[in-house]
Amino acid sequence: MTEQMTGETFEFTFVLSEAPTDEQLDSLFEAGGDDATPELNLKTNTGSLHFAREAPTLAEALVSALHTIEAAGLRAVAVESNDLVTLRDIAARTGRTYEVSACSPPVSVALVHSPRRCPVAAPRSTRGFR
Repeated sequence: MTEQMTGETFEFTFVLSEAPTDEQLDSLFEAGGDDATPELNLKTNTGSLHFAREAPTLAEALVSALHTIEAAGLRAVAVESNDLVTLRDIAARTGRTYEVSACSPPVSVALVHSPRRCPVAAPRSTRGFR
């Protein structure tokens, strides 16, 4: 009886130290890497594996995929993910600014992220200063 894993599907890419051979790709599949899509650049002898791995957390998905890669005799040298973005990326994707700007409506992702709130203008004096 197989145990069903519950969680999200996380997508990420491991960059390999070199392009995998056909035998290594077969070993990867046999080790449980059937959720990996290989990309090979034979000119530079480099490769990468794009995973769509189901796991309870991103950390568990990464560790599980890395163990699968190593079990196939491959060596990962870096990990990439399009899901990891900066505040500047969020601003660009949502059509907002990054820097603090006018607050009504809030258009700055820095304000949304920051515990700071919209600066409030000092009220005008009613004491007759002219």
